[in-house]
Formats: sequence, C-alpha cells, structure tokens
Amino acid sequence: MSHHYRFCVLLLFVFSLVFFSACGRKGPKVNYVEGILTLDGTPVAGVDVAFIPTKTSEANDLSGTLLASGRTDSGGKYKLSTTRGSAVDAGTTVGEYKVTFVKKELIFGPGGPSGNRPPQFRYDVPHVFEEEDQSKIIVEVVKGKNVFNFALKSDGTCEVTK
Repeated sequence: MSHHYRFCVLLLFVFSLVFFSACGRKGPKVNYVEGILTLDGTPVAGVDVAFIPTKTSEANDLSGTLLASGRTDSGGKYKLSTTRGSAVDAGTTVGEYKVTFVKKELIFGPGGPSGNRPPQFRYDVPHVFEEEDQSKIIVEVVKGKNVFNFALKSDGTCEVTK
C-alpha cells in the first residue's frame, strides 16, 4: 500500500509539472504600448498604426523585435498588438521601430467608372506616412509601459511626445 501511495503521489506531481508548464505564457515578452494620433491637432479615427522593426530577424526568432500594429479609436487612441505570441492590445517587444500610419479609402478600382484605370485612393492621413521606406519616425520601445503620441501635420512632418 505504501509503494502504491508513493507511486500515485509521484505520478500526480509529474502530471502537475507537465500541466502547469504547458499552461505557461507562450511567445516573447511584450511591453505595453499606447498613444494618441492627431492630424493638424485633431484626433483621427480608423488609422492603422504599425511599428516595424528597424532590424530584421529570422522568421522563427521570437527574441528580437516583432512587427506590431493597432487601430485608432474615435479619440485617436491606439494600443499595439504584436503579430505573434501575445494577447490583443498587450504591446510589443523591446527595440527600435519605424512607425507608419495608413488611412485610405478606395475611390475607383480597376476598370472604374470610365474604363481601365488603376485603383485610386483618397488618403485621410498624408501618403508620406504610409511607406516604411519614407518614414522618418523612429521610436524605441523600452521595458514597462510605453506611450507615444504622434502629432502629424498635413505638410508631412510629425512631432512625437512620450
């Protein structure tokens, strides 16, 4: 009986270790990132905010910076989520990021109202903020809570405050 009891306790202990280690958090350590986006002093809703790592890492490497994004609400507020391994609105990993902002509406698609035309868009945020290679906005995400407020201007400039 004593041998059977020890075996059951040992089996329960091993099962508990396996179960609780499997239930642990998966993915990289992320840090909360939020902020407010304005254009010429007015909050803008529906803007896709993207934090793009300035240094690339291999596809399966979760130890470096990860692409993160969020969308602004009616008050211009956004919260970031990483593309892999974290909860929604949890943030992103520590590191340096280029930031892009996109809000555009398709006006005419291919074949539009007057024949074969390429797609045309109306940009509610200046087009210069959309392209990663054109973005001059670089921020550093650090451990803990991060707040980045972006004051975009129609002339293509941006002021970042923490």
